[in-house]
Amino acid sequence: MPDDKTKRKVDAWFLSLTEKYEVDYFVKDILDHVPGATREQVLQALDTCVENIKPSEGRARLKACVLSKVNSHSSTRPDLDDRPKHPSRTHA
Repeated sequence: MPDDKTKRKVDAWFLSLTEKYEVDYFVKDILDHVPGATREQVLQALDTCVENIKPSEGRARLKACVLSKVNSHSSTRPDLDDRPKHPSRTHA
């Protein structure tokens, strides 16, 4: 069903997965909160979360779930964990 833009207050509570611009906006919002995450990671997390969260629970609950999954995935990425640590500075 297409997005009804006349129902701004009610509609803002939900995320329409059939509306590309809503998904794009949601993904961008998540990427702004999780530097280093990829669009694919966010979409994967979104797919997982929509299976467990009812639409009536709202966008905020969905966002919290996606952020949780993306953050946990990002923190276990080997390319981030293997970064060299900042060398300690010694003063002569």
